[in-house]
Amino acid sequence: MKHTLSCKFKNIRLRPLKQEDCEFLRMWRNNSDNSKYLRKIDYITPEMQLKWFSQNMLDDEVYTFAIEETETYSQIVGSISLYNFKHNTAEYGRIMVGEKKVQGKGVGFLALLMCIHIGFAKLGLEAIVASVHENNKPARKMNEKIGFEIIGKHPFDGLNDELEIIIKKDEFYKKHNYLTELEVIET
Repeated sequence: MKHTLSCKFKNIRLRPLKQEDCEFLRMWRNNSDNSKYLRKIDYITPEMQLKWFSQNMLDDEVYTFAIEETETYSQIVGSISLYNFKHNTAEYGRIMVGEKKVQGKGVGFLALLMCIHIGFAKLGLEAIVASVHENNKPARKMNEKIGFEIIGKHPFDGLNDELEIIIKKDEFYKKHNYLTELEVIET
């Protein structure tokens, strides 16, 4: 969806994804280190990435954000989305911190905090769900730190499962009450 929501916390800013971000996303997604826990896709060409971007901008049920590091690198370093909106609930996913120089520095954690906050504070959601690959230890640790609870699992690739997780608005703000003051702006 073409949207105007942005949020900044510490050295990370979420902002609407732009067409000029597409080449970064394509390079990161084509890197097997970045995509080993994602849905398998063959090599993504520039044309395929631009087609995805155009379709994404037309989809009223998807909010995709660029993740920017604003202090040291001042550039896009990843992306995250909210989608599958149903009954005051949405799914977060399509998260990737693709830029190697910021991986392991808490960027994904801060981006996820802000994404969830936007969902609860600006979009009126009461719960956010996700699926995380059972072998993706960094993602599992991050989701646990956020406050997600495991509610089930389903097959992923024939060999492994994905865990189904949820966090409810009240529980999120009990754990992260400092975020209630975080401003979500429309640009």
